[in-house]
Amino acid sequence: MSLFKRLRRRHRANAAAGSDMDLVTANRIVHDYRKRVEDAPPYPGVVQDDNTLPHAKQAIKEAIMVCLAHSRDRAVITQLRYALLLLPAWQAGVGDEPQPISDQGNGLSLETRAFLAQFGELSTDSTSNWAAIVEAEREQLAAELRNFSKPDD
Repeated sequence: MSLFKRLRRRHRANAAAGSDMDLVTANRIVHDYRKRVEDAPPYPGVVQDDNTLPHAKQAIKEAIMVCLAHSRDRAVITQLRYALLLLPAWQAGVGDEPQPISDQGNGLSLETRAFLAQFGELSTDSTSNWAAIVEAEREQLAAELRNFSKPDD
């Protein structure tokens, strides 16, 4: 493939992702995010503060979109899509302790909530309902993924 063709494809991929971020930076950010998820995955049914992420949420989202635009491997694309849809598990203003997604404990059994609270991993006095926030963000990201089109070669 000629150099000009590769450069043109790279430019179209970045335009499709809606970003000026270069692929090297995007890969580094996605790698840092992957390490965070592997080292301390979010509990199901729980939201954590976004300041525990290695980069700003928007930067992670942008990096994932850039990597999606450049990737041709189906397995990698699937993993990146999953990683993007996992981002709503982190929200601003949650605080130091993870919070249940809703006051009713949706997604967590009573036993799980008691277990997490026992070890200080879950606040028992949560009054915030994160379900609507998390679901709205997840739906918005899913819509962006549906509308995302990779540039042709």
